[in-house]
Amino acid sequence: MKSLAVIAPLALATALPGAAGANPGPVPPPGAELPITISVERAGTEAERDMAATHRPGSVRRLIVSVHNATVSQLDGVALLLKAENAEIVAAGHHGTTEAETRVLLAPLLPGATQTIDVAVMLSGKPADAARTGFASLEARAEAGLWVSWQSAGWRVGDCAAAYHAALGTLHQRLPQFDRAVDNARAADKSLPGRFLFKPAQGGSREEAAALRVAGTLASRRGADPFLAAKDTRWYLGQIYRDLEEYTGQPANPMICTGARDVADFLGKYADRVVKYADGIEGHAETLRLAAAAAIADTWATLGAAGPVPDLAGTAAISASSTG
Repeated sequence: MKSLAVIAPLALATALPGAAGANPGPVPPPGAELPITISVERAGTEAERDMAATHRPGSVRRLIVSVHNATVSQLDGVALLLKAENAEIVAAGHHGTTEAETRVLLAPLLPGATQTIDVAVMLSGKPADAARTGFASLEARAEAGLWVSWQSAGWRVGDCAAAYHAALGTLHQRLPQFDRAVDNARAADKSLPGRFLFKPAQGGSREEAAALRVAGTLASRRGADPFLAAKDTRWYLGQIYRDLEEYTGQPANPMICTGARDVADFLGKYADRVVKYADGIEGHAETLRLAAAAAIADTWATLGAAGPVPDLAGTAAISASSTG
């Protein structure tokens, strides 16, 4: 989930065409970009301020909205417009409300002064499917005559417990498939000859020699993986399976998301040995694929130089398997 749960803040000044001559308004000091600016800051605990988190429907999030007068003149009649989407504004300063939109008239702003309003928003952006997330936002807009400035804040809203439990349930159903795949990798395929069909060429690189040793072991065991069949590997793979089975099969509860990242990190480190082994096998396989492709290319060139190339049965299949 790589999307941020916050709308990028905007602060723009606009003026109606031709209106500046009739009502120039306050004059900003040198270097000021906007006569009036607004900021929206998240308040509360770290969990409440977390932009990337998924917040529960019905939770209340607090914001501090600040309006600043950047001019050298007093600003009168400054209005703060708050507009919520998929949420309700439950408080704005000392004013209680249950509306999605509210307007607050600020006290006169002296030059360089800032007025702060505490805002509380109740999130309600829950989608119909509890396993998905919705979005709620608040736009704060300050108006001073022709000058306008605004900024927004947003939250992802959803039932984390329901969504996470649904994802765990899907994984729980797939666990037997993973277990069978490991069992199949431990078992020998009696239809295989138990040796190389063709004697490997000598004189390859050190990497090719190492890959051939691994391939030779697997060939002699008819595909039965000795690492996965080892007693200690069986033990800790069984332990990982049991932990996953218990964790993914737990009933839904409001605290199920708590510690989820720690559990995933723990199991990931526990399985790191298997991951490294699998990466090593894939590396050896790639080494032999490249060596086979090079040998086929050399043989083709040699036969071509000696005369018409005969029809070599199986060459296309060997070539395809070396690149597949």
